[in-house]
Amino acid sequence: MKKQFKAVIIALFALILLTVTVPRVVFSVGLPSDSKAFNSSEFEELLGGVYEEQRFSTTKFSSFKLDTVLADREYALNIIKKTFKSFISELALKYSLPELTGETISDYNDALLKYRESDLQAAHGRPPYKLTALSYFIHLYNNSESNRETLEQHLKIYKESFGISDTEFIKEYLYESKPTGYRTTDKSFGMVTLVVADMLEYMKTEFELDLLTEGTLSQYKERLQDVPEDFAFQKKVLDEFIRIYSSSNK
Repeated sequence: MKKQFKAVIIALFALILLTVTVPRVVFSVGLPSDSKAFNSSEFEELLGGVYEEQRFSTTKFSSFKLDTVLADREYALNIIKKTFKSFISELALKYSLPELTGETISDYNDALLKYRESDLQAAHGRPPYKLTALSYFIHLYNNSESNRETLEQHLKIYKESFGISDTEFIKEYLYESKPTGYRTTDKSFGMVTLVVADMLEYMKTEFELDLLTEGTLSQYKERLQDVPEDFAFQKKVLDEFIRIYSSSNK
């Protein structure tokens, strides 16, 4: 009888141990170590690159900031789904989430907040790498929409207040005005990438281009005529930028 009782206790203990440890093992397969130090630059490179945040300021109009955005959101999303497949599956199972897509990303952001609250390490110590990385990815992904809203808001205000065109408004921020005409500044290149970020993402994917840099500027110029008129404003901004940038760097 004692042997049977002892066997039952051992079996129950083994079952409890398996119940606790197996999910942890399963949902950790292929993931970077929780103790890995998070390096934003390294992570951004993994995601296919970014266009970094810039503050737009001028003596004529009020300043505003556009945040860092992913150069290719679809590519970055696919990388995340592969790299953090186990963790995404854990969140989906735990919080009854659909597949991670651009449309469901806010659901996963909410789930990460709940996960942080329920996970002892995340709540009271340094968050595990997977939590930090996925949170940062979602932040970058959502910046595209928030930047678009910020820019549209400022364009509307100053268009109504001063009666100037969208492109004239943008010129005030992107360039330095000289008696001989506009000239680019040290920040102009970084700033224009954020103003036309949506179009750059389209061009990068559609025409298989690398990130917009000084070295790829001519490639973007060549394909600009093939961009649909849905991006009319951004096409005009980039076309004007290339012209001014070229003359400024002769």
